[in-house]
Amino acid sequence: MNDEKRSRLMQEMLSLQEECGKESLHDELYGTKHVEKEKEPASGFQMIALTDLMPYHSGAGHPFAVTEDDDMKRLREILSADGKVLEPILVRPEKEFAGKYEIIAGHRRTKLSREFGWETIPAIICADMDEADITKLMIVTNTEGRKNLKPSTLARAYKQYLEANKQQGKRNDLTLSQVETKLNTGNEAAEKFGISRAKIHRYARLTELYQPLLAMIDEDKLKMGIGVELSYLPMEIQELVHRVITKKRVKVSLEDAQELRRMQKEDSLTPESVVKYFREAQEEKTRAVKPLKLNEKYLTALLPKTIQEAESEKKARYLEAALANYEQYLQLHPEENENWK
Repeated sequence: MNDEKRSRLMQEMLSLQEECGKESLHDELYGTKHVEKEKEPASGFQMIALTDLMPYHSGAGHPFAVTEDDDMKRLREILSADGKVLEPILVRPEKEFAGKYEIIAGHRRTKLSREFGWETIPAIICADMDEADITKLMIVTNTEGRKNLKPSTLARAYKQYLEANKQQGKRNDLTLSQVETKLNTGNEAAEKFGISRAKIHRYARLTELYQPLLAMIDEDKLKMGIGVELSYLPMEIQELVHRVITKKRVKVSLEDAQELRRMQKEDSLTPESVVKYFREAQEEKTRAVKPLKLNEKYLTALLPKTIQEAESEKKARYLEAALANYEQYLQLHPEENENWK
């Protein structure tokens, strides 16, 4: 992550964090603030029992899975060396269970604390933030702290952030049109995450994609651009395209996806028309003449075994002589020239 993008995300975290009563937010794992020599948790926190913590489950849920990646391994090493969690996690009071807290940020630190057998963890309680700010804080903090996130994870995260922004936009300016609200929402998100508004919306669009197709994008078996195009198709058609890919071993191109969208706009997109389209496309590929690759390996296989082991120069002379002799043969048998026209 470049410095400019890091700075934008940190500013967002700080502005949201003010509502939790903390002057700054950092994570010793990512070097956003110098860890004091005495290695004590930051001020303004409370020690909360791990048994009182619940995973984030509000709204659309938590899109960031706790996985055993390189960042997790590095965090484990840091916490093991420190013997405690220095950076407080962020929580809020659980609405339905008195005395319990919902984790906003810090699922990995919580998991590792349980792994080490610790009973408590430092936490900052965000009691008065609205749902939209809670969602944005959760997305921003987890985006800042994780690398190599899967497209499916970013899709859910950006979608939730856009929805939170949209809700705040409706409350803050009721005079904006629906289009203006969408533009402002996308622009604000793009500024925070350091990527274009178009890319933010392309990621968010993937939440409409058939899940097995989305998994193929995560596995780099399907390009994101193709997935975005397919996401506009009815779910039954998306499911059919997935079957075509997996069962018929068809490689779907961007042009194929765009053609299916064109058929949709013309009201000619049906399961039958999709099957017919891919069948005809495969037949056309089968009829296409493959270019002949006249490399040395191919030509050597055509030579007598006594010549195959010879040096390249000798093979070339043999081929030249063979072609010359065949040319003479065709001159003596002109009727066979028809075979080469």
